[in-house]
Amino acid sequence: MTVAVRMRVIVAMAVRVQVVVIMVVAVNVVVIVTVIVERTILETEGQAFSL
Repeated sequence: MTVAVRMRVIVAMAVRVQVVVIMVVAVNVVVIVTVIVERTILETEGQAFSL
């Protein structure tokens, strides 16, 4: 393997890892936001939702 091929493989792997990390972070953010919104709705309305 030449140096250029190695660099391309490393860059491709890094990009894939970054995409996976971004997806995981996005999912976590969505979950946290939904939990916060549900809690605020519960506090304002005073009702208990069964998840």
